[in-house]
Amino acid sequence: MYDGSNHCEERPMMRVILIVMLILIPNAAFGDQGPNSLAGFGGNWTGSGTLKVESASERFKCRAYNTGTEASLKIALRCSNASASYELRGIISLAGKDVAGTWDLRTYNVTGVIAGKFSGTRLSGTMEGGGYSGKFSVSRTASGLEMEVSSSGKTFVASLGK
Repeated sequence: MYDGSNHCEERPMMRVILIVMLILIPNAAFGDQGPNSLAGFGGNWTGSGTLKVESASERFKCRAYNTGTEASLKIALRCSNASASYELRGIISLAGKDVAGTWDLRTYNVTGVIAGKFSGTRLSGTMEGGGYSGKFSVSRTASGLEMEVSSSGKTFVASLGK
């Protein structure tokens, strides 16, 4: 029996409310990005880094300008001290948990490719090109970004914050 109410119009409105809630709740939990997004790596970051070669080490001041979206990350990292300066650029794309991209060490005019995995707060994998082969990781922590690149007995580690 018809009671005069319009249930057909109420249900679409409930669907809209549920969809909006499903969109907003994950964004509230993860900031601007979801758990499977590279957006959290974006922003302007500053900090220090250390280049370790066997038993010697050298300190650097670093600055990164990263642009992150859900499925891509553009990295511009510059580290320098009184005796040296390095500028690294990279473009990383995300497909599921796999990352792939390119890198460019502008200081030495060397380019190469990146391949690896993404786990929500950590990118890791390999970098190859221009006679260089190494491993990298970039982790998003509560205080900022932790970066590490290693190859042939040399390791560069940087801690960056906003």
